[in-house]
Amino acid sequence: MKTHHRTARTFRVSILSGGRARRMAFTLIELLVVIAIIAILASLLLPALSRAKMRGQSISCLAKLKQLQLAWIMYCDDNESRMPQNIASDCNDGAFGSGKDPQDPKYLSGGIYAAWVLGSADAAPGWTNNLNIMQGTLWPYLISLEVYKCPADVVTERNRTYSMNCWMNGINSYDGSGNPQPWNNNCVWFRKTTDLVGKIEQTAAFVFIDENPKSIQDAYFVENPAVSTLWIDSPAHYHLNGGNLSYVDGHAENKRWSDSQVLADVFKGKDGFTYDSSSGDLRWLQARATVTKGR
Repeated sequence: MKTHHRTARTFRVSILSGGRARRMAFTLIELLVVIAIIAILASLLLPALSRAKMRGQSISCLAKLKQLQLAWIMYCDDNESRMPQNIASDCNDGAFGSGKDPQDPKYLSGGIYAAWVLGSADAAPGWTNNLNIMQGTLWPYLISLEVYKCPADVVTERNRTYSMNCWMNGINSYDGSGNPQPWNNNCVWFRKTTDLVGKIEQTAAFVFIDENPKSIQDAYFVENPAVSTLWIDSPAHYHLNGGNLSYVDGHAENKRWSDSQVLADVFKGKDGFTYDSSSGDLRWLQARATVTKGR
């Protein structure tokens, strides 16, 4: 009898345990609700994760610009304050990157067209030609190819996204003539860091900028302060509609762009494109590029 009692009791416990297990299991509706909640949470988290990634890329970009700026400063210190030359890709006899021999002495260190970097980054094969960077005058001061490229650029083949303010020892042309153009006569071309003294503060004169992939060609970033309503080249807006710049004093900063034309990636070559009059972006950048003569 005792054995029978224990067996029956064990059987009842087993039945109860099975019932509890059934009651604790998800129904199909409950499972669908859980899946829906997970999907809602994911939709809320993904934009935040995307913004965090963009902020991380912006921080990395700023660090690279600071390294470039330090190399630029060291070059100036080693060359009696003279800035590294910045060359337009279509000036004079056709600059490096437009079919020129990478070993042409005119474009190498000590040549008349030697520049901080060479060539064009708008298309292949120029944007994959690492010699365009390695033969530049800044390379001895910064031997790292990846420093010349913003991590947010989706074109993995492109080896450079940064350009230099054309007013910082730039060759005075961007239209193939090789001669100063009429608009150039109103503004100051800085050849040495000492040229800035009394004209523009080092903290307010930009050197490098993250250029829009639609406008990047050579490394010669053009804005024309003599025409306050016309963009020539366009800044990048990889970083939550912002872009990064570095300055003569060595610091780098992020600028949030609001000009609708810039954000729409408008670019019309050397003819320029009209600015968005509701935004102060163009005048902000022009004021940090150079100053008018006589100031």
